[in-house]
Amino acid sequence: MGNCFPWKWLVAQFLNYRIVVTSLFVISSIDISAKANSNCEIKSSCTADCQFTHQTTVDPGSHITLNCTISSEAAENVTWEQAKKLVGEGDGRSDLAVQESSQNTSCRCTKIFFARELVVDGHTESPYLIQQGERPYLECTFSGWPLPPEVNWFREEKLIPNGSKAVYQLDRISGEKENRTLHSSLNFQDAREDQAGFYKCKATNSIPGWSSSTSSEIQTIYQCPHAQDPIVEKLEVLVSKSSNINLTCLVYESEEGCPDYLRWYLNGNKWLREKSGKYKILKKNTHSKCKEEFVLTIFNVTKNDEGNYSCDWNCEYFPTKRATMELKVSVEPVTDPPTVTHVLTGPSYPPSVQRKKWLLPIIILAAVSGVVIFIAALRFGVKKKWTSSHELEKCGFNDEVLKNQLFVSYSSKDVGWVNEYLISLLEKHSIAYSIHSRDFELGKPIVQNMADNVYGSRQVVIVLSQNYLASNFCREELHMAFQRGLDTGDSSVILVMINNLKKKQLPAALREKRLLEFEKHNKKQEWEEKILSQILDWKTVSV
Repeated sequence: MGNCFPWKWLVAQFLNYRIVVTSLFVISSIDISAKANSNCEIKSSCTADCQFTHQTTVDPGSHITLNCTISSEAAENVTWEQAKKLVGEGDGRSDLAVQESSQNTSCRCTKIFFARELVVDGHTESPYLIQQGERPYLECTFSGWPLPPEVNWFREEKLIPNGSKAVYQLDRISGEKENRTLHSSLNFQDAREDQAGFYKCKATNSIPGWSSSTSSEIQTIYQCPHAQDPIVEKLEVLVSKSSNINLTCLVYESEEGCPDYLRWYLNGNKWLREKSGKYKILKKNTHSKCKEEFVLTIFNVTKNDEGNYSCDWNCEYFPTKRATMELKVSVEPVTDPPTVTHVLTGPSYPPSVQRKKWLLPIIILAAVSGVVIFIAALRFGVKKKWTSSHELEKCGFNDEVLKNQLFVSYSSKDVGWVNEYLISLLEKHSIAYSIHSRDFELGKPIVQNMADNVYGSRQVVIVLSQNYLASNFCREELHMAFQRGLDTGDSSVILVMINNLKKKQLPAALREKRLLEFEKHNKKQEWEEKILSQILDWKTVSV
């Protein structure tokens, strides 16, 4: 059969009638041969009596290869641009026309359009200010012929995939026929500081044997919001007598140059200053140009230091803004609850058996040490299975009920590290997260808030440190995270060790788990790649 099928004829027909398709128009090659009794002429426009009209686009600087005449002269070895000068201006519907008539066809006309280099007619004014509360977008307008099938957007020379990082691209065409323009916009769902930088729109148009490219760069600058209230991590802080304590307040800087000054006050009227070695006050930079930490350190805490501590944000143009926290001093050292080792290992008893098991020790402790120790033992000694407002599917996670990619569990004393090395990374990659200082609901019991965020997120990142292990609330969140893993049959806990915490300092139940040790990564980029690989591949991670 291979010897009989007319392969050569088929290939010849394909080459003669090849079609090049773009998203905007069809380019058809002109099949005008030197057949007998045929008449081919290049003119300024098609005549009205032509019944079959086609179109094609050519490089105006290329030579004509058709067996046609121009003003009764042979068109061969003449460029398309020279041909236009010979025949004069057309009617505006095309640059030239090739008209053919023969015995079989009374009149066939092909419109000829000249390719034009792509240019950027306009773009968003640079620099472009990104402001909080707005939905920023950047736009470039291209003209030329043919119009490009797509526009590519880059940030810092890296291609931005459409739909990535809460960014989407929209292209539209305006105008008619060869006078069309292409408008391409890069749209952001909301305004964020990490969107500041240099963006480029780039496009290419082409026909076989010819192409042109152009681009334009736009700089974006994030504008810090107007005056914002300071934020404190906790409304109530408990500290042991004779210890040192850091009180941290997150303050905002605005475009108006505010604040003029920051101050710490005790009980609303006593201005605290660095003197007599009692207080130390400093400002710390964060990952954000609009935020900084205002820290008050109190040395050798006594009962006289109890009270309401407020950080005041002062600026000439705005009323004073204040955030307050209450400091309570314990005469006795703040003791740890029973270690989490007992929560994560050992036999699992029904709740009724567990309560009976711990009842006698609790009564003895209450009689000896008082009601406070009794409550602590009841709360942390009994292994409790917390319920959450977010119901989870037994065979895996239900994306519809999970409100966040992950919940970050950390000690408030480690907020500086968390902001610099974790929160900044999550916001840079638009990963939804929750933290207790921002996302816990006012008026809801704190333990229920903890359960809702642990059970309402795909993953839980545990930031382990000496501060974390010393916190009752942190250990409770750790308990819930591992309990949630047992309930769902899926392990989704990421354990991160910071501040030179050693494995031997961990409860025995944690030492065999998969751990990310921050200090082992010499470069910030290595650390970011490691933690991102855990977060973005959460279904395959096993702790």
